[in-house]
Amino acid sequence: MIIFNDKNPSTNVFCLKNLQSLQLINTNLSLLPDISNLKNLELLQIESTYTLTKHYIPPEIGELARLSGLILRNIYNLTYLPDEIGQLQRLQSLTLAQLPSLQNIPSISMDNLTKLRTLSLEDIPK
Repeated sequence: MIIFNDKNPSTNVFCLKNLQSLQLINTNLSLLPDISNLKNLELLQIESTYTLTKHYIPPEIGELARLSGLILRNIYNLTYLPDEIGQLQRLQSLTLAQLPSLQNIPSISMDNLTKLRTLSLEDIPK
C-alpha cells in the first residue's frame, strides 16, 4: 500500500494484519502508530516526512519478523533509531538517507542480519 501526499493519513492502515508493503511518502505523519500488528509486512518505507513529533522509530519494529526491506529517507525530525532493528533477521536491504537530525545509528548486531545484502547510508550526520 502506498500512501503518497496524504496530509492526514488514516491510522487504520496499521491494523491491516496481512499488509505486505507500506510506503508512507510525503505525509504529515506526526507519529508512527503501533506497527507490531503488521506481522506480514515485508517492506516499510517512510520518506519525506517533516512533521514527526515523536522523533523516533518505535522499538516494536523488531517484532516485524518478515521485514526484508526498510527505507527511511528524508525524515527531518528523526533523531533516534532503536537497537531492535538488529532483530530483523530477514532484513535484506536497509536504506538510511537524508536524516539530518539523526543522533544515533544503533549498535546493530550484524550477527543477526545474516541476510542483509544492501546497506545504503547517505547524508547521515557524523
